[in-house]
Amino acid sequence: MDRTRSIRYGVLGLLSRAEDGLHGWAIKRQCEKIFGGFWQVNLGEIYRVLDRLKSAGLTEPVGPMGAPPTRKIFRITDEGRQQFREFLTQEPQDAPRPLREELDVQAALC
Repeated sequence: MDRTRSIRYGVLGLLSRAEDGLHGWAIKRQCEKIFGGFWQVNLGEIYRVLDRLKSAGLTEPVGPMGAPPTRKIFRITDEGRQQFREFLTQEPQDAPRPLREELDVQAALC
């Protein structure tokens, strides 16, 4: 499995828990909190994934809601929520390896 798929569903899973949405730094902090030192995600990677998810209609930008206006806040769409639910029921496509693979994302965000 490529790392992008894990990050994609990791971001969708975190957004599914945040009704008001999250910005990139909040997503990064949540990844560090949930996965500890096993999964290092850089901020640029998170924002690239957020932009791809937005282009696919799986997330949408929302207003700042108390965050500095320079931060982009994203919320999961109904389609994104559906795809994340489907991901949780799929058998992982990768061979077992250190944390940060599909099964780890599924287990941490279930």
